[in-house]
Amino acid sequence: DARIPDNAGWQPDEEPIVPAGEAAYFTNVPVKAAVRAAKEAGFPAAVSDSAGTYVCNCVFYTLIDRIALTPAHETTPPLWGDFIHVPYVKEQRSVPEDKTALPLAQVTDTVLFLLEVILRRMEEGETAGP
Repeated sequence: DARIPDNAGWQPDEEPIVPAGEAAYFTNVPVKAAVRAAKEAGFPAAVSDSAGTYVCNCVFYTLIDRIALTPAHETTPPLWGDFIHVPYVKEQRSVPEDKTALPLAQVTDTVLFLLEVILRRMEEGETAGP
C-alpha cells in the first residue's frame, strides 16, 4: 500500500507486488551479524523487521522474488539480497526537521562497511540468522 503516488503516479492499495507471488519473503543475508559488527566498529546501524510500505517494500520484494526464481545451479555463489535503508543526507537541500540526517561520508562509509561484512560472511558460506 502506498499513502502517496510514486513519481509515475502509481499508488497501489491492497495490490500484490507480483500477482500470484509469495505473500512475503525473508532476506537471506545475515543482517543481525552485519549490524552487530557495524555497531562494534562505531557505525550507526539498526535492524529493521520491515522494509516498510511504498517503494522500499516493492524494491526488497522484487529483488528477493527474482532471486527465488533463479535456479540455484545458475549462480555461484548463491545470490543474496536485502535492502539497506539509509537516512537523509545532511547535504541534501531540504531535510524535514523531524528526520535524522547524517553526513554523506558517514552514510557511505557505513554502507561500504556493511557490504564488506556481508560479502566476507557470504564467502565463508554463512547464511541468514543471528
